[in-house]
Amino acid sequence: MAVTALEMENIDLTTTPRLLPSYRLLMACLTLWALSSSSWSQTTLGAAMACMLKTSNTSKGDFDWDKETQSWIHSSRFIAYYLAQLPSAKAASIFGNRRMAIFGSGLLGLADILSVPCAKISVGLLIGLRVVQGVTNAMLFTSSVNVLGCWTLPEESTLLFGLAGTGLMTLAFCVTWTVFSSDSPDTARWAAARETDYLKSRLLCSHPDHKISWKDMFRSCPVYAIGMAQIANDWLSFLFMTVFPTFLTEVVQLSYRQTELVCGLPYIAVIPLSAMYGRFSDWLREKEVMSTLNVRRMAQFFATILPAACCILLVVLPLEQAAVVVLVYSVNVASSTAASSGYFANLEDLAPGNSGAIMAASQTLALWTSFVGPIVVDNITVHRTRREWNIILYLTASLQCASFVGYSILASTDAQPWAPAAPLYTAI
Repeated sequence: MAVTALEMENIDLTTTPRLLPSYRLLMACLTLWALSSSSWSQTTLGAAMACMLKTSNTSKGDFDWDKETQSWIHSSRFIAYYLAQLPSAKAASIFGNRRMAIFGSGLLGLADILSVPCAKISVGLLIGLRVVQGVTNAMLFTSSVNVLGCWTLPEESTLLFGLAGTGLMTLAFCVTWTVFSSDSPDTARWAAARETDYLKSRLLCSHPDHKISWKDMFRSCPVYAIGMAQIANDWLSFLFMTVFPTFLTEVVQLSYRQTELVCGLPYIAVIPLSAMYGRFSDWLREKEVMSTLNVRRMAQFFATILPAACCILLVVLPLEQAAVVVLVYSVNVASSTAASSGYFANLEDLAPGNSGAIMAASQTLALWTSFVGPIVVDNITVHRTRREWNIILYLTASLQCASFVGYSILASTDAQPWAPAAPLYTAI
């Protein structure tokens, strides 16, 4: 229900309702939970593959999968995730973002739990289940981001989107999302009236009578800027979440327990770093120290150039010292979190209230890296030598640098005409 002109007179627009505690912070945390569940679901198989194969250095393993089979296991999920992006965005506009997130997270959690039993029955069944995970992952990701866009004030966009950047965990999210979430301030059951009235008076949200022009979207240079940034981010995520555990066992010669520790420890700092960097970015914008566009560019510098430098360090530094690898990897993970204040927050700049749609478009442009990556890595690292892995690291560093240059040239923070939005306020 829209806010009428009479109701507008009784709303205090001089002060913003506090962020802590608030319902919009709850929605940011729920979106964080959704994206974390999605990322965790993707990460677990990569870490498990390093220790459950018979070719592993750490144990005899349970499975005798060759490189080609491993590539298909990794790629199948991302192929489905790629193909499901635009259909998921369209389905969310028909059935509602909240419902899509509930449905997607529920199926994704069940699929994660069934992964091991399916692997023991048949590798074909596991690949089929990975396809289901990819489709439901797309549903969850696109819909949850779109919901957050309807709860984010412009001056808080970097913080909230930055804060928002396993099976049981995903199912727990599904239950919590069902109880507490809402598609917009207009349908919130648990939020304070002052907060919802304030948001409805200021925010733009997608309107059923206003359709996004997908044709114009794919002609938009800022969309391609986000696509370039996401190509680098997806490749980096794929490399360090999916195949880096194999690098640690094959090249660095770490044990199974050491590999688990190295891969998991840096992510403890991801949430606080994202929140702190997001708040710092919003402060730069509020005080007019930097323009919003330059804030986004700076974030992408940290998210791409620093990881590129870390990849080069892994090439030139001696890997006999595990502490060196842990330090470089930790810096890599920490710097990559800045992307949530860069291209990820840029979604809401370009399409207020429609960020899920532009996310689907940018992921359509970028997600090929997720299923091409395993094939490239497995074909280059045939003999599992450090020289072969160095080629992968050089390729990753080059991709990060090219992405930063492309994003810096094409990026924009102006709302785009192809993403019409209607204010929740309607004068009558």
